Amino acid sequence: PPPPPPTTSTTTPAATTPTPTTTPAATTASATTPAATTTPTPPPSDTPDIVENDAWTQGGPVQTAAGRIYFEMLTDPDSGSWGGYVCSGTVATDPENNERSVIVTAAHCIFDDVSKAFARNVLFIPNQAETSGGGTDFDCSNDPLGCWAPAFGVVDVEWTTRTFPSNAKWDYGFYVVETSGAHLGTDAGSDSLEVAAGSMAVSFASPKFDDASAMGEGAADYARALGYSYSHDPSFMFCAQDLTLYSATNWWLSSCGLSGGASGGPWLQASSTPGEEKHIFSVNSWGFTSLPGMAGPRFDAGFAQGVWEIAKCADLAVGDADEGKQGLAVSPASACP
Repeated sequence: PPPPPPTTSTTTPAATTPTPTTTPAATTASATTPAATTTPTPPPSDTPDIVENDAWTQGGPVQTAAGRIYFEMLTDPDSGSWGGYVCSGTVATDPENNERSVIVTAAHCIFDDVSKAFARNVLFIPNQAETSGGGTDFDCSNDPLGCWAPAFGVVDVEWTTRTFPSNAKWDYGFYVVETSGAHLGTDAGSDSLEVAAGSMAVSFASPKFDDASAMGEGAADYARALGYSYSHDPSFMFCAQDLTLYSATNWWLSSCGLSGGASGGPWLQASSTPGEEKHIFSVNSWGFTSLPGMAGPRFDAGFAQGVWEIAKCADLAVGDADEGKQGLAVSPASACP
């Protein structure tokens, strides 16, 4: 039987140091305390078209392709205790006929870098904002498309061998969902997640950033970050402003007010590819409790695409492993296992 529904919410980042924005859904987990990091400078008060934290009402492909991820992480390896958490993710366009759909999210929503275990009891709930229920639960019949149970996750091995914040550069990952047998609840018209919910393209090219030629919506570097912040459950929230860098390895939206539970949600920017309105170029990774701002890993750094390619071709039998081992930690340069 599924574990009990989430009942409490707590934001996990430490007050002045970055921590991934996973939110415990059932029990409060202690926040890690990484080394101090330089506090970012907020944008000028007259910067146009900044959206700090608002409900997404613009619809489009992201409305159904994005959703809530519920999962359990090993919280105490000695006792074998697991706790429930929530994140966000998006169905990524996978043009190959490979008996799967792939969800892009944050690595810390797949593998815990402290307990060194993969998540278990994972559920993906697309378009949870339109649920007829009161929020995140395990009744897949009250969600517009039902739920899907991913088979396993794929992360960069660098995420697994380090701890936050030294592994923030690799805070991206993918859940693999089998086309047959993974759907639960409401009839979605197809057992295939990608067919039923739609998908969005993932770009591994460098997005536009720090473009001084224009500011605000319509500027080439204007970006939106979206996610299911648990403090607004079940609403689909977003922030938006001109994109900049926090460091050589992280994108930064300095006014963003998304919070725990939004981790893994998509970052969108206008696409130059014909037929694509917007594409995903990063995901929500970490933020601050006492200050606004959201960071996202750089997909264009040369590593994320290799992990993506393995998620598309890895043997589906990986999902048959024991609890805590249902996943792959891969080198982007490696061939498909």
